[in-house]
Amino acid sequence: MTTDHDKGLGSGLVFEDVLPLTWQIVGDDAALAHADEGNQRFLNILSLIEDHQPDSRVDESGELAKEIVRLDAKVNLLIDMVARILAQQATLPQPVQTRLSADGIEWTAPAQAEDGGLPKSGDRLLLKLYLRPEYPVPLFLYCRVTRLGREADRIRIEARFEGLLTPVRDLLERTIFRRHRRIIAGQRDKSRQA
Repeated sequence: MTTDHDKGLGSGLVFEDVLPLTWQIVGDDAALAHADEGNQRFLNILSLIEDHQPDSRVDESGELAKEIVRLDAKVNLLIDMVARILAQQATLPQPVQTRLSADGIEWTAPAQAEDGGLPKSGDRLLLKLYLRPEYPVPLFLYCRVTRLGREADRIRIEARFEGLLTPVRDLLERTIFRRHRRIIAGQRDKSRQA
């Protein structure tokens, strides 16, 4: 689910999902540029995977179009096979309720984690967020905890990203938008079927 605006997470779209996430406290001198290079590569690849559209310039009835469809199917099969092998070998962190924007993130933790298992407001963290668990490659996101709040038996942690380069922020924003668009399309399909 997405929302158009959430005060704590900035002014853009907010994407909600249950995603694997881990965090660790880091010092203020942690290197940001190295993380952004990997994030940019992964978000570009994710964009190609999630936003695949057939080329409208190709005549769909021609042999070239048929060959492109066959090649596309083969590449998708290879990607799926490699992803399954990686997923079998990877140990992903426990998925948590997550709200993500291009400016920040919120996630929940069990209330019993309060006994030393939570960051404090003002802590600088390195998050590893798995946007697509079937492709077990994390985004490495540096952030600063801005707020902790209790919700029944859960603790909500809110943090703002730090040091995201503009291309990475733009790609993250596009990823959130694509997911928003997919949710809206799914809701339309459900309402048409009803």
